Amino acid sequence: ALAVERGCTSIMIDGSALPFEENVALTKKVVEMAHACNVEVEGEIGSVGRNESLEGENAVSLYTEPEDAVEFARLTGVDALAVSIGTVHGVYKKAPKMDFERLAKIRSMIEIPLVMHGGSGLSVEDFHAAVSNGMNKMLLQIYPLQLQTKSWKCLSRFRRRQLLDPYMKLR
Repeated sequence: ALAVERGCTSIMIDGSALPFEENVALTKKVVEMAHACNVEVEGEIGSVGRNESLEGENAVSLYTEPEDAVEFARLTGVDALAVSIGTVHGVYKKAPKMDFERLAKIRSMIEIPLVMHGGSGLSVEDFHAAVSNGMNKMLLQIYPLQLQTKSWKCLSRFRRRQLLDPYMKLR
């Protein structure tokens, strides 16, 4: 609600760690509030965890099921949907196992924009395949964040406080 009050024109709600029904209920509530203020909402279904979460035999169970994506979009009214097709947040320890067939199936069943979280470090070929199979938006951050963190550590504690004080007053 605070993001909407402060003028954001789109927001993201991630209830993907919740059971399906709870994710739907939470996301639907956020969509109703946001749409009343002409704010778009991105929801998330499936799991975009860290490297460890998509390793091993159970990794595929964390991917978005196409039928669940359709039902989630229908029940919540989200404007965009983040789906799990094998990416993770953070730096890849090894190449991800992207499921582009799953993405293509989801795209064929849903008309709203699809979003990929955890795109930092993917190959150029993976980006091309994601777009070719229907991905509309990709979130990348880790490399600029690493540079920012290194720069931040170089600042003295006093200077960091000077930079943050104006923002702390907004709370």
